[in-house]
Amino acid sequence: MAYTQQHSTICRKPGQARQRRRHQKRQLTERTSCAPANGFLKHAFAPVIGRDLGILGKSKEIEMEFYNSLHNFAALYGLKLPRISSLSYPFNIAQSFEKAKQLFEQKNKSLDVIILKDNTHKSCVATVKTYNTGCCLYYMPVKPLSSLFKQRNKRKQRNMLLSVFAYLYQVAGMPYFIDGFLEGEYEHIYDWYSQDPDEYDQKEYTEMLQDYRAMNFFGKKLLKSIRHKYHLQQFENRVTNFKPATKNDTEILRVSTMVLNLYKQYPSRNLFDSLHCRLLDPEEEDRIMPDQYVSFSWKSEGLIFEQLLESVNCSFQEIACTEEPKAIQIFDRPQAVEKHDLDFEQCFFDCLDHLADLLNDL
Repeated sequence: MAYTQQHSTICRKPGQARQRRRHQKRQLTERTSCAPANGFLKHAFAPVIGRDLGILGKSKEIEMEFYNSLHNFAALYGLKLPRISSLSYPFNIAQSFEKAKQLFEQKNKSLDVIILKDNTHKSCVATVKTYNTGCCLYYMPVKPLSSLFKQRNKRKQRNMLLSVFAYLYQVAGMPYFIDGFLEGEYEHIYDWYSQDPDEYDQKEYTEMLQDYRAMNFFGKKLLKSIRHKYHLQQFENRVTNFKPATKNDTEILRVSTMVLNLYKQYPSRNLFDSLHCRLLDPEEEDRIMPDQYVSFSWKSEGLIFEQLLESVNCSFQEIACTEEPKAIQIFDRPQAVEKHDLDFEQCFFDCLDHLADLLNDL
């Protein structure tokens, strides 16, 4: 059963766990929604800048690039833009962009329009499509796989999951919990309990201590296997020759086939290939990064996991911006059709949905 915890209130510091109860089945754990930003604090008035100050770069080149890209953008979406000729640079660009953005948002609210500035563009109109992760924590527990090592009759099932995990770690770039964001969260939980053991129920403290030691020992041991190239090389062979005998076996085969097909279609694609930091909301300093909400974890139930969710949500609730996968269409030349390719991300997170259910049902 997939573990889900709804956080109506978030503790600042993990404390004694609440009494456990059964939860409705969900594919993934939801985290707290991003904190709403204060719009009036973001408002900025246009600066008064003279033409002769020489601090805005080569204005003619910037204007030419901007208006050429704006023309390409308007042509694709059929926008009739008003001419703004009375304003001087850079206010003409600002006003033209604002008018175009307003007209576009009346037709399409699924894309963001930006002025792109990078190594090859000084002021180019572009559209951005963001993959919505839904404020979910994609934490894939490894303890179910670790438990299969103790069952001799589950060798084929274990090898199938090893290949799935090998792909997620070696190719897709999913971080492991003993090296990264979750490593620090687990250490904080252990420190909180260790510093004041008398504050907690002795049974819960013993459970936490045993689980933490098992996590470190078996987690590190399992990582050595996940890192091995052999399990990735044998992925297709294992899926092809696997004969399910139980309901769980059938589900293992189904999920493994989904992941294998993703690997074959995108053999070198990484989760972070479509990460474009600070493309949107650049004024926000604190940001939730993908390696913080997508990761291997130890397990998806028990005291440590409950406290992990409390701690992570406490960290995230004050952060207004989440970096999610993005696809960019740049209008530096005429565009025939709208093109924002997030097919890999859609398939990848669908695989994680099904894998989370499978691991929690083993």
